[in-house]
Amino acid sequence: MSSRKFRILDSHVNIGCGELRDDPIKSGITPEQILQLMAESDIEKSIIFPASRPSGYADANQEVADYVKRYPNSFIGFGRIRSMPAEPGSNSLQSRVKKLVFRIPGISRSTLNRLRNRFEFLRPINKESFDQECRDELEKCFGLHCLQGVKVHPDEDGYPSTAVLEVTEHYRKPILIHCGHGISLRRIEKDIIKPFTMPIILAHMGGYPAQRKMYFRALELANDYPHVYLNTSFVFFQYILESAITSCPTKIIFGSDAPGVHPVTAISSITPLRISDEDKQLVFWDNMARILCL
Repeated sequence: MSSRKFRILDSHVNIGCGELRDDPIKSGITPEQILQLMAESDIEKSIIFPASRPSGYADANQEVADYVKRYPNSFIGFGRIRSMPAEPGSNSLQSRVKKLVFRIPGISRSTLNRLRNRFEFLRPINKESFDQECRDELEKCFGLHCLQGVKVHPDEDGYPSTAVLEVTEHYRKPILIHCGHGISLRRIEKDIIKPFTMPIILAHMGGYPAQRKMYFRALELANDYPHVYLNTSFVFFQYILESAITSCPTKIIFGSDAPGVHPVTAISSITPLRISDEDKQLVFWDNMARILCL
């Protein structure tokens, strides 16, 4: 069945320079590349958010805002935020020195303080100051940049802090959370879903990559909480997609995870399902459009 009969909004697209230069699906992603994928897939609009930038997302969020201004009929922008301070890479000299310093047997407090005063990367993080930076950046995303939501990736950027969640709740913007192996759905339920009421979208149906038990736990969350949704990015099990859409057709949102997955591949996981065209249209467009008030 052709996708041309459906309006399609892709809720999960990476874009931008990024910083992981050795990974072509996490860096160097141009808007032209995404527009080409959209044309090949008959996708009307895509939600774009920054590729991974371990050092922080201020420049990347500006980059996404610029792309949306350049292509307003094709792109909807989400910001991205770090909820924990960036650490030096695990193999960097700074990281190795830091580990060695804190393992020196019997190191005195005065010696440690002298080292911290001399080397910035040894200093303890001022959480209050960092939280304020997060608030300011997210305020800029939703205010100055006019972005329509925020993406968080607990593995790469930390679980969203209270500061991030409070700003997102205040603006009533959706938050898209990467979920899957190594990420606790129990923690997400306790710290995010229960205390807050903005739309919460669990990426990869909660189970990246192919964590079937997590898919079904995430589906329980979508059924239990009116503000929880699941996107289909990187989900290819027919029986799981059919079960999810049949049980809560208004809670499932199409996503591709482009450019890692070509949108044609993601679309072809939905179109053959044994569900009605009306439910497919909910997944492809209507559910996300309702959240964004399109």
